[in-house]
Order: sequence, then C-alpha cells, then structure tokens
Amino acid sequence: MVPSCIATGSSTQVSSSGPTDLVNSPSFGFESLPAEIQCEILQHTTDPKCLFSLITASPRFFQVFKQFRTRIISEMARNYISYELLPLALEVHERGKVRGENLDCNQVEETLNNFPDDLPLPVEHFSLQTSIALLRFHRLVEKFMGEFVAERLEIIEEYLRPDTSSSTTPVTYSLTDPERARLSRAFYNLELYGLLFPSSRPAPILMDLEAQAANFLGKMTAGQREAVLCLRIFFLERLRMFVNQFEDDFMEEYQTLEPHPFHQDPLSRWESNDWFFSHRMYPQGLDLWQEDCITRGLHMLSRMFSASNSEERREVAGNTDIPQMTMSRCLCILLAWKRAQTRNPEIDLTESEHAGEKNDTVILSWVKEARKRNGYYLDEQEIEGLRRWGYVIWDHRRLEDLGVLKRWYVEIANPIPPISMFETNFCFVWDSALNVARRCVQHLDRRNRNCVEFWARDLCKKWAEEGLIPEDWEDVPDGPWNICYLE
Repeated sequence: MVPSCIATGSSTQVSSSGPTDLVNSPSFGFESLPAEIQCEILQHTTDPKCLFSLITASPRFFQVFKQFRTRIISEMARNYISYELLPLALEVHERGKVRGENLDCNQVEETLNNFPDDLPLPVEHFSLQTSIALLRFHRLVEKFMGEFVAERLEIIEEYLRPDTSSSTTPVTYSLTDPERARLSRAFYNLELYGLLFPSSRPAPILMDLEAQAANFLGKMTAGQREAVLCLRIFFLERLRMFVNQFEDDFMEEYQTLEPHPFHQDPLSRWESNDWFFSHRMYPQGLDLWQEDCITRGLHMLSRMFSASNSEERREVAGNTDIPQMTMSRCLCILLAWKRAQTRNPEIDLTESEHAGEKNDTVILSWVKEARKRNGYYLDEQEIEGLRRWGYVIWDHRRLEDLGVLKRWYVEIANPIPPISMFETNFCFVWDSALNVARRCVQHLDRRNRNCVEFWARDLCKKWAEEGLIPEDWEDVPDGPWNICYLE
C-alpha cells in the first residue's frame, strides 16, 4: 500500500529520526538547497518506500513534499512502473474505472487498434488520484510477482534439479530487469484482457467479442502471450484450492443440518440455489467458472486468495453461473485462425510471426527444435507443463544455470521392434525442459474429488441406514431444503 502520509500529506507520520539520519546531518547540505532542487531530488525516488523514508527523516523534505506533492508522486509513479510499461498501466487504469460495465464492440475495437505498441503516451503529469491508483495497483502486481517467482522456481527445484548435476547451484529468487519487465507486462496484459472481455456478455454480440478477444491475444508476440498463459496456469492452481475449500465449507455446514432424505427433483436445492455444487457443474462447469474468475481482476483474485473463513469465501465467490466466454475458447479460435492461415494443422500457439524480444525468440525457437528432435509436436498437456513453470519468463542464462537446458543422451541400440519413427541406432536427445513439462503437469480439472452433491447423497443414505431420519420427516420453511448455501 502507498503510505498514508504520501496519499494525504498528513504530518502525523513525520519524525525527526528514521532510516535516513544522514539527511539531518549538518554536513549533509540538503536542508539548505532551494526548494525546487529538493523537489527534483524527491521526484527521482524510485518507489514509495524510498520517498516515505526521506520525508519522515527530514521535516524540510516533508514541507517540500507538501508543496509539490502532485508533481513528486506523478514522477515517482513513472519511475516505479517504468516508462515502457506506463502506457499499458494507464490503459488498465482507465478501463478499470468502468469495470463491470459492458463495453460495446466499438469501444473494445478502439483499444485493439492501439494495442500493444500504440497505446496513448502518458501526459506530462498525472493527477494525484491517478498517481496513487497507479502506485497501488503496481504494488499489487509486485506482490503477485513475488509469489509467482517463489512458487514457479520451486517447481523447477522439485522436478528437475534432483536429476541434474547442477543441484549444488543455489536458486536465485531475485528477478533480473528483463525478467521483471516480462512478468509485470504479463500481469498488466492479463488485467486488460479481463477488463475488455469479462465472461458475462449479451448473447447477440458474444461471437464478435470472442473474435476480438482472440485478436487481442493474437496481437501479442508469442512470448508475451505465453507469459500470460503461464499466469493463467498460476491462477487456475490457486483457484482450484479456493474451490476445494469452498466445497469443504459447504459440506461442513451440510453436516450440521438435521438428518433428512436425499431429494433430487426440480425443487431440490441441487437444481436451484446450490446448483454450483451439483453434478451438473462437476467438473466442466467448475473449470469454466475458474476461467471466469481470472477475468475478475487482480484485486478480486487477491481477496479470494486471502479469504480466511467460510463467510468471506462465500462473499467473494460472486456470480456462480457458467460463463459464456472463456480465454480457453478464444485461444482455440486463435489457433484455428493460425492453422488456417499457415495451412499447417500441427502449428501451435508457441509459434508466431511476431519475433518478440531476443530472449523470447531464443526460448521459443529452442522449444521448437526440441520438439523436432523428439520427433513429434508437443501435445496440450506438455505445453501446459512448460507454462506451469513459467518457461518464457526466465532469462536464457538462468535456465542454463538451473540446468533446465541441459541435455543428456540415452543410446538406444538396435531397438526391436523399431521405436516409432526411429529405425536405426542413434543417440536420443532428451531435453530437461520437456522432462520438467511432462513431470510437473497437474490436472486442474479437479477430477480427483467427489462431486459435493454425490457426497451429500451418500451422507443422507448413511443417515437412513442408521435410522436417524424420522418416518414422518417433512420439510418446513426453515428446513434443510430451504437453507441454500449460496443466497
């Protein structure tokens, strides 16, 4: 969060001592500088913490800050977010003002015409409200970035390094500047996608919006799009844990009801308010619902992941209808376009006519060559496995240091019968990255859990077998069939 004294200019946070005591030293000289120069110094701070330290350490700096607050925070926001990312951040900010309002196709087309390279350049100075909003959202992006880095590098550690000789190399969790730029852009691209293409849209324009969403994804370079899809896997994993806990909440409450028979008819709870937990939603409907949650924005996702009890989870679950449009469907549309244009039925989304930055080109061309060496194109599960550990986010050098790009050879002598297309002696090349992909894929569709409705049926059956249900049982207005979990 942005410190309160930065947002409000309040003097309650000011102290004559702090982490920058040097500022208060008589020999330091800053106190005697003209206010305009002191303002320039504060403008060049790189993040809110640094600015907060300066104005709490020096009453003089605090007075200058109060005088030039809007200008100082505006420049700090530019420095903090980076000039390259700022047009995208501003577009997200402007579209975020009307989140929840359905944009028509013409409004979406306006953004598509400029995305990603011709978005409007920022004005000379932002308003105070705009600067603070930009800073707060970027702080949230950085929070998720830290969690992504820790979790994804742990996947590499778990699934790859025990098999390589590089396991003595320590894992570095700090991002390089290119990695930081790559990852932060992916979060902003995902946020903008959710703002432009929320899942609940009127049916008459749904097909047009799906085409626009596919176009939005297609206008990214292959590396940028793959980075967004790495985040998609990251959030789907977390949403799966949310749904698991959400279902557990329901089952715990269900057990507190008085024993009753299992009813399944048009008036039952499974056909009305609690249909989210019914077999009709399991598992495909729940998978689609999780896709919808990704488009709700980082603020809502943060609330969902931090919900600590059943009441909070029930509140943030929001709309539990099956979405009309999902990113997966739009990706299928984009893939169909690409295959029709290239007349290549085996092409996938990792290939693009947009080269992207050098690191993306190196990593994606390496994946392409790895597929050819192994004699087949990656299936969707292997591509999802690559995305799960964030393969396009990391610098080529990091992947080499971690051993991800290491190859080793397994000699196959006189295979009988011949193995697939390989009919002669050869050295078969295995690539560590594909090995990680195959081993770290998790099924995100939750088929390993029983449907809640079936769990409830079994519980009712157990109640009946134990003779706990009265023969004259009858539902009443406040009975179990009128107690709906999702009100």
